[in-house]
Amino acid sequence: MTHRSNDPIKAGVRQDKRQRSVGAGAACVDCGDDRAEMLVRRSRPKRCLKCYAIKKGKKPTESHHIAGEANSPIRVEVPITDHRKLSDAQYEWPPGVGSNTDASPLLAAAGFLSGAADFVEILIVNGMRYIADFLRKLDTWLREHGKPLWWKGTDFEGWQPA
Repeated sequence: MTHRSNDPIKAGVRQDKRQRSVGAGAACVDCGDDRAEMLVRRSRPKRCLKCYAIKKGKKPTESHHIAGEANSPIRVEVPITDHRKLSDAQYEWPPGVGSNTDASPLLAAAGFLSGAADFVEILIVNGMRYIADFLRKLDTWLREHGKPLWWKGTDFEGWQPA
């Protein structure tokens, strides 16, 4: 793994460089993703990693070293956009964990736990966003199919998160 600093200023510089490389206001023509880190720099028209791979006839997943390549050969297949996030997260690990140049078993274990935490964080966040999006779409559907106040007279009436 190429060593990058976990310095927040350098992380911000990397993000700014990505944004400049894809252009201001750039978004995927297929799905609308406008996150600079997910866009393919040289694609014309602009596409995200996933849509670009599909357009090129490739699979929209990649193999990820969950503990970092220096720490373990174990790989997991993840969506290509999540692979980018997980790889970027490895650059934020404490110094030495990702590179583990002398094969310390303790640093390898720290890499595995850090990688597993990053993976679970993405899984939970993606799952929560998926469910929230589903609920919003279901509410719209219920309103459009003759039930503008669908919750009235149900157990949901008056409910709100506690």
